[in-house]
Amino acid sequence: MTKHGLAPYAYESLIEAWVGNPVGGHTMSGEPADKDFWRASPDGKLYTIRGYTEDGMADRGGNPGSTIDVTLPVWRVGEGVLFAARLAETFEDVKTIAIECRFTGLRNRKLVSVTGRRAMFDNRVSQTDSITLTAAATPAQISDNLVEIMHVLLVPLYERFDFFRLPFELVDTELARLKHGRF
Repeated sequence: MTKHGLAPYAYESLIEAWVGNPVGGHTMSGEPADKDFWRASPDGKLYTIRGYTEDGMADRGGNPGSTIDVTLPVWRVGEGVLFAARLAETFEDVKTIAIECRFTGLRNRKLVSVTGRRAMFDNRVSQTDSITLTAAATPAQISDNLVEIMHVLLVPLYERFDFFRLPFELVDTELARLKHGRF
């Protein structure tokens, strides 16, 4: 991310970057998930916006805004929580990491398995447009109990899809894949 227009830059007292910023009339990719925007403050507060990967899968028969993959929230939130825990190691005396995730544009999205690795039965559709998830954990808790923290954090999101019960095993398996770089 060193190319002009994509590299992080100072904004007020923050550092920010918009990876999807059109540079010279060109974008990096047409995929919504490849257009991250993020901000970081000197005191360790992080903020990021990312599009839904599923919205860029028209070639696989999906329409933007119509689906959400059953595994991707685990990956996206897991990436953020793990990054926050690594960042916390660079600060002295971090007691707690506050986690807040907001999912928007959920109304009428169907919970699916884009890769086909997870069997999805029934039409699980969200009637809710958005949800904010919050949690707090110590760096040690994230290191030792990430699966438990993530499961508790994500259950309310999945319940928006006709009361889908998020399997603990799904969170455990997907976080293990994330940690081992098995995309």
